[in-house]
Amino acid sequence: KQAAPLQPQLTMDEHNAHQFWGLSAAVDLGAVASSKPELIPANNEPLKILQVSTYDARHTLYTMCRAGRHFKEGQPTHLYVYEEEPEALARHILLVSILLDGTLMAK
Repeated sequence: KQAAPLQPQLTMDEHNAHQFWGLSAAVDLGAVASSKPELIPANNEPLKILQVSTYDARHTLYTMCRAGRHFKEGQPTHLYVYEEEPEALARHILLVSILLDGTLMAK
């Protein structure tokens, strides 16, 4: 009798050690908010977006890079991130700080 072929593992490991960029495309959270006018605050108050357990910074980075496309100039946007794992939060902070570091040369 022939052994069944090995099936690839379809889920991430239980410690999320290999979940760096996630399994879905990055989402521009500003585009999502601007598609629903009732979510946009009036009187130039900041738009507040909370991300919970995203495990990576792709949504934050994508939203920050495209921020000028969706809101009027001067519209403040506050992005909040909640992570249970301190390593994921540290990686998130590191990647956002690299994006915002003007002393680094673009490649």
